[in-house]
Amino acid sequence: MESAGSNVVDFCAAVSDAQMAETNGIPMNGTYSSCRATQTDVIDTDDNCTNQQPLSAFADGAAEEMPTNDSLDASLDVNDASVSTNTNETTSAMDTNDPKTTTQNRWVKPQPLTLDKTTSSEDILLNALPSLNINSSSSMVSPSSILSDSTVDDIKSPTSSSELIDFHPDHHHHHFHNNNNHEAQAMAQNLASEHRIFLRAALDMLTERDQLRMYADVNDPNNIIKTGTLRKASHRIKGVWRTKHVEIREGVFSYLSGSANKSSSSRKDVLLRASSCTCRAVKIRSVKIRPSNFGNGFVFELKIQGGSRRLWMANTREERLSWMQAIHSAMIGASVTRSDNFLEYHIDNNNNSSSGKKKGNKLPVNSPYQAYLEQYIEVGEACTRAETKAEYLSALASLRGKSITVPVQWIKSQLDDTPAASAFLENDISSCVEQLWKDLVRDSVEINGHVLTGESFHGPERIVGKLTQQILVSDKSQNSEDANRITESQSVLYARNILLGADRTRTGGDSYYCAENLCTNRNLVVICPSSTEANPLSITVHASSGDEESSQRDNRPADSPTELSSSVATRSSSDAPWKKMHLVFSESNVHFHDESDKCQLLQKISLIGAKVTASTSCTDSDSQTIGRVLTVVTGEEGLAQEFLFEDEFDFFLWRSSFEKAAVICGSNGKHVPDKALLASNTKQSDDASTVDVSVNVSTDYKMCTLDPQGIESEDTWGTIRTTFKQQFRLSGGPSGRIFRGDEVVQLDLL
Repeated sequence: MESAGSNVVDFCAAVSDAQMAETNGIPMNGTYSSCRATQTDVIDTDDNCTNQQPLSAFADGAAEEMPTNDSLDASLDVNDASVSTNTNETTSAMDTNDPKTTTQNRWVKPQPLTLDKTTSSEDILLNALPSLNINSSSSMVSPSSILSDSTVDDIKSPTSSSELIDFHPDHHHHHFHNNNNHEAQAMAQNLASEHRIFLRAALDMLTERDQLRMYADVNDPNNIIKTGTLRKASHRIKGVWRTKHVEIREGVFSYLSGSANKSSSSRKDVLLRASSCTCRAVKIRSVKIRPSNFGNGFVFELKIQGGSRRLWMANTREERLSWMQAIHSAMIGASVTRSDNFLEYHIDNNNNSSSGKKKGNKLPVNSPYQAYLEQYIEVGEACTRAETKAEYLSALASLRGKSITVPVQWIKSQLDDTPAASAFLENDISSCVEQLWKDLVRDSVEINGHVLTGESFHGPERIVGKLTQQILVSDKSQNSEDANRITESQSVLYARNILLGADRTRTGGDSYYCAENLCTNRNLVVICPSSTEANPLSITVHASSGDEESSQRDNRPADSPTELSSSVATRSSSDAPWKKMHLVFSESNVHFHDESDKCQLLQKISLIGAKVTASTSCTDSDSQTIGRVLTVVTGEEGLAQEFLFEDEFDFFLWRSSFEKAAVICGSNGKHVPDKALLASNTKQSDDASTVDVSVNVSTDYKMCTLDPQGIESEDTWGTIRTTFKQQFRLSGGPSGRIFRGDEVVQLDLL
């Protein structure tokens, strides 16, 4: 068992490091040697071995058991879009009287191919081969080519031998053509089946990794994600809050009594696992505890299923948000689909609102969608009050010709105490992946304009393969550093998470409740899909814009994830005008340079002991939101500096870097060594994103009367189009990660 386990690890490691070949899955020129599997620890490719079996023979659900390779050694030479064989080599290597040679389903070892530029990889069945490792004598199965669009569309359909290999009739008999045709078809079918099995196995391994990650060593100071002091409510004496030193690591929330210098015997650990641990913001009055000795703070609850809950208090709302985000990031088995800032809406829902007293009227104070949400609430209330068709249509009239965008997490926060909240529950990752396979079979996905249907031959696997391939191609075109590129194992993980985010079950439920909350009137109408056929899920993958900032990020050393540079609007007070400056963040210092002369240093501030607040929306003179604001208050002089970001991903990057620097630098001003800095920032601070991905899922809904007359034009009062949107940014390298933008639904009245 030990030997087999190490072999599997070696094989998977080799596959994850394999380089992707050309876009269509095989190189278009040059001579390369291809083989289905060359990892001798897993599959022995010795031609003299009589007991060897292909990988699919050991997997559940293998299509068929294939005989072993004997002695066929045909060298194929492709010229001018046709394939011919070297007759002398073929006839010498094959005995047509050998009964093994005439076996239709025997395994044929692929041999070196010479392909020129005129050969179309989609015209021959060799597309089913895995991607090749260039400049190598053999290659391994590559996840990037697993049943992607370059694979033949329907391997089950018969293919003439002339379309596969053009054998000269003077040297071969007719029955040899038939045998070769059957062998090629069998080989292609087996390759497709094995690719399918390999992809499923790779995704299962990723799922197990997400569910069964190891807890971090609590005695290692270099793996701390966030550390600081919080106040904990006493279980014994109400109104008493004791200061605790807190450390958050992967899967562990640790706290000590008093300062961090206490002995390890006073440490208490709370295991952070999404299946059994919850973290949420709560009101002080809702927990019936008066923090009289500290005044009004901002409380969050950390609760273990079946155990007591622990209440923790932060000084500010932003500080509480920062701690909760760190806890959710450290959760083992946490959601892979939620946006990175999903907590902001739930926190604001538990605090004072900006308008109204009803829960349904509460608005997130810092959301850039506040203007849309105000209109959404106004129209929704008017629709609910309507008593006639005329009043109902009048309420919707203000939406005609306009689009409003609503964040899904805000809708979810409004339904927390209702039965409809079950539609937004986050299932564990294994259940999500299982549901994804079911949905992909009956769905269609458009990737960069190419539509793949799940009901086609190995459709779901081809969808994953196509998306994986596009991620690698886009990253390769943008990233010249091998060390910073997205690996194939990362691309498969990113493809899985993106497809989970775009899954029809999830996006359809989100879109429906956004439309239903807006147009609902229980006495007049019912909301239903306008068609039984859904539009394809649309996914667009492209390289990140090659601006100066991206170029600087690519040229930055891979071991410096906490350095940033960009042109950012900044000001020293809320009354001052915004001014563009070139900022450089390095070693916990922010350097301000002149926009036109980047060599001229104008100002420098240190984040040591600073307080970082975020997510305050900024509006222009027309009350339109123009971006998010990051505020830094220095600890020494109490001076404030504001930074404006129009792009939400740039906002996430700078906020994360500022917060990490402020946390890691202690109050004594001593900077943590680089090793500790890198270890504690690896999971969230890498900013060299090279690939942008956009997801759009469109669905139309009808508002139908509850008293139908059988006339379509009279029974349908209106149609509203919902478009679920989410953006992702992907980065590679040792600290690569996926950045998730807000999940929003755009509503258009047709």
